[in-house]
Amino acid sequence: MSATSRQPVRQTTRSRLFKLTEAHKYGLRTAVAMVLAAYVAVLLHLQAPYWSVISVIMVMNPYIGMTTNKVIQRIIATILGAVFGLIITSVMTINLPMLLAIAFLAIAISQYFILTTDSPYVFLLGGLSFMLVVGSTPSGAEQPFFVAIWRCSEILVGAAAAVASVYLVFSPQIKQTIFKEIGATQDALADVLALLNRSHQTAEANQVLIKLKAALLQAVDKVASLAKDPERSDVNYQALSDIAHYQQRLLGLIENNRKMFEALATFTWLGELKLDYRLVVEALVAYTRTLHLHVTSKKVLSQREDCIQALAAFNANFEATRKTTKFQDYPLHETILVHHFVDFVEQMLSTLALIATQLSIVLDSEQRPRQDDAPLVRFTRDKHVIRHCIKAGFSMDLALYGWLLSAWPGGFQGIISSLVIAQQKFIREAQRMSWLRMLGCCIGGGVGLFFLHFMIYNIADLLVFVFVFGWIFAYYSYKSKKYSYAALQANLAFAITMVQSGGPTHSLSPSLGRLSGIFLGVGSTLLINYLFWPLYPHEVVNKLLRRLRYRLAKLSAKLFRFKSTKPEHKLQAYESLMAQFDEAKQLLAIEDNETQQAYLTQYRRMANSLVNIAERIDLDGLQKTARTLGIDLEPTNRDAWLLVQQSLQLNSKLKMSQQQRQVNPQLLPQVQQHLVTMRHSPQRLRCSRHEITNLIKYLSWLEELQEACGSLAASG
Repeated sequence: MSATSRQPVRQTTRSRLFKLTEAHKYGLRTAVAMVLAAYVAVLLHLQAPYWSVISVIMVMNPYIGMTTNKVIQRIIATILGAVFGLIITSVMTINLPMLLAIAFLAIAISQYFILTTDSPYVFLLGGLSFMLVVGSTPSGAEQPFFVAIWRCSEILVGAAAAVASVYLVFSPQIKQTIFKEIGATQDALADVLALLNRSHQTAEANQVLIKLKAALLQAVDKVASLAKDPERSDVNYQALSDIAHYQQRLLGLIENNRKMFEALATFTWLGELKLDYRLVVEALVAYTRTLHLHVTSKKVLSQREDCIQALAAFNANFEATRKTTKFQDYPLHETILVHHFVDFVEQMLSTLALIATQLSIVLDSEQRPRQDDAPLVRFTRDKHVIRHCIKAGFSMDLALYGWLLSAWPGGFQGIISSLVIAQQKFIREAQRMSWLRMLGCCIGGGVGLFFLHFMIYNIADLLVFVFVFGWIFAYYSYKSKKYSYAALQANLAFAITMVQSGGPTHSLSPSLGRLSGIFLGVGSTLLINYLFWPLYPHEVVNKLLRRLRYRLAKLSAKLFRFKSTKPEHKLQAYESLMAQFDEAKQLLAIEDNETQQAYLTQYRRMANSLVNIAERIDLDGLQKTARTLGIDLEPTNRDAWLLVQQSLQLNSKLKMSQQQRQVNPQLLPQVQQHLVTMRHSPQRLRCSRHEITNLIKYLSWLEELQEACGSLAASG
């Protein structure tokens, strides 16, 4: 290989090594804050300076607003928890039974608010601070006061260091990141459309689609993070959330119509009839690409008008051609695909219009802040929530009693571990978090013990070690999804081992105490979870699937009896159904159950077909068009309803006769017969293209419904 050919490879490798990604920047911010907190805490001779470093690790987030929000919550929760703890210890004589009763009530109540509020971190830290103060009473009557003062001081130092670092090192703001990604996503969508418009580049378009799907999921997560950002006071979070979901809808439209573009490229008769669909797509690409934040600019409005005119011209030519006798000579499935193309462009334009509207709201909301009227607490009597709170209280009591009874070192760490692991609703999640917590403790503590055993170092060396390994662990906590929690725990364990009062230390007790405390807290929580009301994801998913089946059955009964509903009701039904599917999908990610995953996939396909009919079909116009063409939809609708009921197996809720249960409805032959009737009906010329497209879409979704129900029966 020549030197010239090796040079680009070296440049690429060098650029990859020295390019600061978001994970590198996050690690650097965390490391700087850890060093600052460790130095100030040691300099002030705080009792346990590692608490300052722990505060940095726990509050640090990728963006300014999220970090400052968590800092404020941590300070408020720590002070309030410490104050309440001091009040309890000063007015009551604390013996062992009283201590266990107070611990149970405090953790059960805090757990309830953790599950029912939008600020769970406040109640988590408040309960922890309360327990650290009250739990120190066996060590002496004055100990709670000193614990409260020292913990608040240490946390204030860590909070100040985190805020300073996040404002001074790169200063990332989530709003600017999201705005930039909206434009990048629009460009990527336009690129995919342009590639699909060239028939020889469909494979490349598929690769771009896969990358774009992953990028859009990350964008939705970032927008969701903005809901917890105090900087959202000058931005409409709901509008940004809607934009992200509309972009996902655009992606779904493009992905579902990839084969349509491949087929259209083979229709030679489109050129003969001067039906150039590529011009329409080119105009759509230009409009999609220019639609960024400047939605009212002349360029954007001009591109939108060009796209509408191109579609109108295509529509006019298609309408004129459709009414000629020559149109009957072309294959039926090809002419139907042209109807689908027009409908695809119309859906793209309507969704782009929605994005433009939401972008205008975002720009306008920067001058007029939106008020959030959501309730602070969502009170509930759900038995799973109540049981979870009771189990959390018992877990804390068991960890606390085990520590006091055995004088196990690291008892406070056991209290913390018990409270953290108790947040997990399911046993599998508690096991996973416990394993990751112990793994991280062993890695971080092991690295710290290595330096303690083999090296003699001063305060400068200590700060260098904290910076290097703080960056490494923070980098992997941001980068690795699977082991993020383990990397976080490794950072905590390393800080506890290395950052001690008075500076560099050679004591092994902090790291060993944390490890033993973790074993105590984890063991207590897992034991309580196994003994009292053990909850597994498949139990919740089964209940959720039963609810989904019933809702799908009710929706099909309304649709196939042509009971029209208001548009806003349709939208609410769609959003509610999809939210339940998303909830079930998250639960299935915890417990890998292939049977339930197969069921959920088919239920979602069925739901998509039914919701598409509910949202995008004019049912009244459909009946009128069918009567005009001499098509009897009653038997087809009845069979569609029977098919859904049989597939869902809800005979006990929505009763069917014995004769209906024995019917084996087949929609595909009926759909094909209706399409043939539509094509050869002499009355078709009396129907507009929109009416014909409305009928074709309805029949197409009936075909998808048949396939989904068939797959559901096969998987059952």
